[in-house]
Parts: sequence; C-alpha cells; structure tokens
Amino acid sequence: ATGYTWAAGVDTPEVVHWNGSEWLTATVPVTDAYLNSITMASANDGWAVGGYQNGSPLLLNWAGSAWHVVTSPITSGSLNAVSMLSSTDVWAVGYKAPSYPLILHWNGGLWTEVPAPAISGGVLNSISMISPTLGWAVGSKFISPWDGYDPLLFSWDGAQWTEVSSPITGFILNSVKMVSPREAWAVGGYNDSSKS
Repeated sequence: ATGYTWAAGVDTPEVVHWNGSEWLTATVPVTDAYLNSITMASANDGWAVGGYQNGSPLLLNWAGSAWHVVTSPITSGSLNAVSMLSSTDVWAVGYKAPSYPLILHWNGGLWTEVPAPAISGGVLNSISMISPTLGWAVGSKFISPWDGYDPLLFSWDGAQWTEVSSPITGFILNSVKMVSPREAWAVGGYNDSSKS
C-alpha cells in the first residue's frame, strides 16, 4: 500500500501512521486514556476520539505536525466513532453519563453537543456522513437483563437527529457506512441474553 494512513488503538492511547513504506508511531499528548476511532481528511487534518480512564470524552486533533487535545463540551462519557466531511464539519458519537446517546459536532472552531433522542441505555458506536444534510449513526439500546439489547439507528436530515425503527431485535450495531443518499449498510452482532 502507498500513501499516508493513520490508525488508533484502545487500552492505551496509541496512534500509528503509514508513510508509504513503513508504520511509525506518533506522540500522543495523554497517557490515562484510550482511542476508539480516527478519521483523516488529509495528511494535515484529522481527528481521533475515545475517552479518559476517569470517564470523560477525549478529542484529539491533528494539524499536520502534532496531535493535541481539544476540550469536549461533555465532561462525562466516551466517544466511539468520528466522521469527517471537512475541516469545518466533523461528527463524533458515543454516550454520555449515565447512559444516553451522545452526538458532538465540530464547526471548525468549537465542539458542541447536538441534541439526540434521549434514549436511556443508548450508546452510539458508529457514524457515517455523506453530506452536511444526510447521515446515519448506529449503536444499541439496553432493553432489560432478560432481553439484552436492541439496535439503535439515528438519521440526520440537516436539522435534527431522529430515531428510525430497526427491522431486527436482539442485536448491537457496531458500524455503518453510507454509499449514496439512498443506500447505507450497518453491521453488528447478536446480543439477546434471554436466548443465550
């Protein structure tokens, strides 16, 4: 493979990048944290997200020479995925305490929380944006100790996030990808404790 590629890890905040011939480690300005997702618009512009071990979200920005921490508007929770349309249009999803879906947006100068359906036990694991007015976020919502989890699907129309019903139950959705305004794919796994 050729080009400039980045990858981020969990458990400890590790970031590595491919420079066209080898993988190299990058310095991360935090130690008490983990990273779940990374997105790069170019070799000089990208974001990585995760959380601190103390239970607060972590946002890291790459501006071409170093990673640096950017303040989160939420002090309790974690971020699981990030999607970048441009340097002024970035989305991140996860959960906020005690357990509600969390959606953040970067406008080029500030991260803000975007209202999401307040679903108790909800967690968002992935987000895919195809334009500023169209995107999907997926995850799971806790039903009960007996019924486990059901999929969680949110749709963005440019103005608000809306929950969309799932055709399946007993599953956690881990990833989503939009390929056109009329086509999106999501994957996950079975997680219904009542049938285990």
